[in-house]
Amino acid sequence: MKKFGLGVYLLLLGILGGSLIILGAIVAPIVFKASSILPELNLTPFESGKLMAQIFVRFNYVLGAIGFVVLLYEIISFIYYKRSLVYLILGVAIGALCLLFVFYYTPYILNAQKAGEAVLQSAEFARSHAQSEWLFKELFVLVCALFFWRLLGKNAV
Repeated sequence: MKKFGLGVYLLLLGILGGSLIILGAIVAPIVFKASSILPELNLTPFESGKLMAQIFVRFNYVLGAIGFVVLLYEIISFIYYKRSLVYLILGVAIGALCLLFVFYYTPYILNAQKAGEAVLQSAEFARSHAQSEWLFKELFVLVCALFFWRLLGKNAV
Protein backbone atom coordinates (compact mmCIF):
# COMPACT_ATOMS: atom_id res chain seq x y z
CA MET A 1 0.00 0.00 0.00
CA LYS A 2 2.87 2.39 0.74
CA LYS A 3 4.31 1.86 -2.75
CA PHE A 4 0.89 2.51 -4.29
CA GLY A 5 0.59 5.76 -2.32
CA LEU A 6 4.07 6.80 -3.43
CA GLY A 7 3.18 5.95 -7.02
CA VAL A 8 0.08 8.15 -6.93
CA TYR A 9 2.10 10.92 -5.28
CA LEU A 10 4.83 10.70 -7.94
CA LEU A 11 2.13 10.77 -10.61
CA LEU A 12 0.74 14.01 -9.13
CA LEU A 13 4.23 15.53 -9.07
CA GLY A 14 4.67 14.48 -12.70
CA ILE A 15 1.34 16.01 -13.66
CA LEU A 16 2.32 19.26 -11.95
CA GLY A 17 5.76 19.35 -13.58
CA GLY A 18 4.31 18.53 -17.00
CA SER A 19 1.61 21.16 -16.61
CA LEU A 20 4.19 23.82 -15.79
CA ILE A 21 6.18 22.93 -18.92
CA ILE A 22 3.11 22.87 -21.17
CA LEU A 23 1.78 26.19 -19.92
CA GLY A 24 5.11 28.00 -19.93
CA ALA A 25 6.76 26.59 -23.04
CA ILE A 26 3.81 25.77 -25.31
CA VAL A 27 0.56 27.49 -24.36
CA ALA A 28 1.84 30.98 -23.43
CA PRO A 29 3.99 31.49 -26.55
CA ILE A 30 1.13 30.40 -28.82
CA VAL A 31 -1.47 32.56 -27.06
CA PHE A 32 0.76 35.64 -27.17
CA LYS A 33 1.66 35.05 -30.83
CA ALA A 34 -1.88 34.12 -31.88
CA SER A 35 -2.25 37.16 -34.14
CA SER A 36 0.86 36.17 -36.11
CA ILE A 37 -0.38 32.58 -36.42
CA LEU A 38 -3.92 33.61 -37.38
CA PRO A 39 -3.80 37.23 -38.59
CA GLU A 40 -7.58 37.31 -39.04
CA LEU A 41 -7.94 37.10 -35.25
CA ASN A 42 -6.28 40.50 -34.90
CA LEU A 43 -5.67 40.03 -31.14
CA THR A 44 -3.85 42.71 -29.21
CA PRO A 45 -1.33 41.74 -26.52
CA PHE A 46 -3.92 42.89 -23.95
CA GLU A 47 -6.53 40.50 -25.37
CA SER A 48 -3.97 37.68 -25.49
CA GLY A 49 -3.18 38.38 -21.85
CA LYS A 50 -6.85 38.09 -20.97
CA LEU A 51 -6.99 34.71 -22.70
CA MET A 52 -3.90 33.52 -20.85
CA ALA A 53 -5.32 34.74 -17.56
CA GLN A 54 -8.41 32.60 -18.08
CA ILE A 55 -6.21 29.58 -18.73
CA PHE A 56 -4.43 30.25 -15.43
CA VAL A 57 -7.73 30.72 -13.59
CA ARG A 58 -8.70 27.20 -14.62
CA PHE A 59 -5.22 25.80 -14.01
CA ASN A 60 -5.27 27.24 -10.50
CA TYR A 61 -7.70 24.51 -9.45
CA VAL A 62 -5.12 21.88 -10.36
CA LEU A 63 -2.23 23.93 -8.97
CA GLY A 64 -3.94 24.61 -5.65
CA ALA A 65 -5.11 21.02 -5.20
CA ILE A 66 -1.75 19.43 -6.01
CA GLY A 67 0.11 22.05 -3.97
CA PHE A 68 -2.09 21.25 -0.98
CA VAL A 69 -1.62 17.48 -1.44
CA VAL A 70 2.18 17.89 -1.64
CA LEU A 71 2.20 20.02 1.48
CA LEU A 72 0.00 17.60 3.40
CA TYR A 73 1.85 14.48 2.18
CA GLU A 74 5.26 15.79 3.15
CA ILE A 75 4.14 17.06 6.56
CA ILE A 76 2.46 13.73 7.38
CA SER A 77 5.41 11.81 6.00
CA PHE A 78 7.82 13.80 8.14
CA ILE A 79 5.79 13.61 11.36
CA TYR A 80 4.57 10.01 11.25
CA TYR A 81 7.21 8.23 9.18
CA LYS A 82 10.28 10.28 10.15
CA ARG A 83 11.23 11.01 6.55
CA SER A 84 14.07 13.30 5.59
CA LEU A 85 13.91 17.00 6.38
CA VAL A 86 14.79 17.63 2.73
CA TYR A 87 11.42 16.20 1.64
CA LEU A 88 9.64 18.42 4.12
CA ILE A 89 11.50 21.55 2.99
CA LEU A 90 10.81 20.82 -0.68
CA GLY A 91 7.17 20.00 0.03
CA VAL A 92 6.59 23.16 2.06
CA ALA A 93 8.30 25.26 -0.61
CA ILE A 94 6.20 23.69 -3.39
CA GLY A 95 2.98 24.08 -1.43
CA ALA A 96 3.79 27.69 -0.55
CA LEU A 97 4.65 28.63 -4.15
CA CYS A 98 1.50 26.97 -5.49
CA LEU A 99 -0.68 28.80 -3.01
CA LEU A 100 1.18 32.07 -3.60
CA PHE A 101 0.45 31.85 -7.32
CA VAL A 102 -3.19 30.90 -6.78
CA PHE A 103 -4.02 33.43 -4.07
CA TYR A 104 -1.69 36.33 -4.82
CA TYR A 105 -0.34 36.52 -8.37
CA THR A 106 -3.42 35.41 -10.28
CA PRO A 107 -5.82 37.78 -8.45
CA TYR A 108 -3.29 40.62 -8.83
CA ILE A 109 -3.05 40.08 -12.58
CA LEU A 110 -6.83 39.75 -12.98
CA ASN A 111 -7.40 42.98 -11.04
CA ALA A 112 -4.78 44.76 -13.13
CA GLN A 113 -6.52 43.61 -16.30
CA LYS A 114 -9.85 44.89 -15.00
CA ALA A 115 -8.23 48.29 -14.40
CA GLY A 116 -7.31 48.47 -18.07
CA GLU A 117 -4.41 48.43 -20.46
CA ALA A 118 -2.69 51.44 -18.92
CA VAL A 119 -2.13 49.60 -15.63
CA LEU A 120 -0.51 46.73 -17.51
CA GLN A 121 2.11 49.14 -18.86
CA SER A 122 3.26 50.14 -15.36
CA ALA A 123 6.60 49.15 -13.86
CA GLU A 124 4.80 47.63 -10.86
CA PHE A 125 2.83 45.27 -13.08
CA ALA A 126 5.95 44.35 -15.06
CA ARG A 127 7.73 43.45 -11.81
CA SER A 128 4.83 41.35 -10.54
CA HIS A 129 4.46 39.58 -13.87
CA ALA A 130 8.19 38.83 -13.98
CA GLN A 131 8.00 37.52 -10.41
CA SER A 132 5.14 35.20 -11.34
CA GLU A 133 7.17 33.86 -14.27
CA TRP A 134 10.14 33.21 -11.96
CA LEU A 135 7.81 31.53 -9.48
CA PHE A 136 6.76 29.06 -12.20
CA LYS A 137 10.40 28.32 -13.06
CA GLU A 138 11.37 27.85 -9.41
CA LEU A 139 8.32 25.68 -8.85
CA PHE A 140 9.30 23.47 -11.78
CA VAL A 141 12.84 23.00 -10.42
CA LEU A 142 11.52 22.17 -6.94
CA VAL A 143 8.94 19.72 -8.30
CA CYS A 144 11.62 17.95 -10.35
CA ALA A 145 13.97 17.82 -7.36
CA LEU A 146 11.28 16.36 -5.09
CA PHE A 147 10.14 13.91 -7.76
CA PHE A 148 13.62 12.47 -8.29
CA TRP A 149 14.53 12.62 -4.61
CA ARG A 150 11.39 10.64 -3.80
CA LEU A 151 11.88 8.26 -6.72
CA LEU A 152 15.54 7.49 -6.08
CA GLY A 153 15.90 8.25 -2.36
CA LYS A 154 16.81 5.50 0.09
CA ASN A 155 13.74 6.15 2.25
CA ALA A 156 11.51 6.92 -0.69
CA VAL A 157 8.47 5.02 0.52
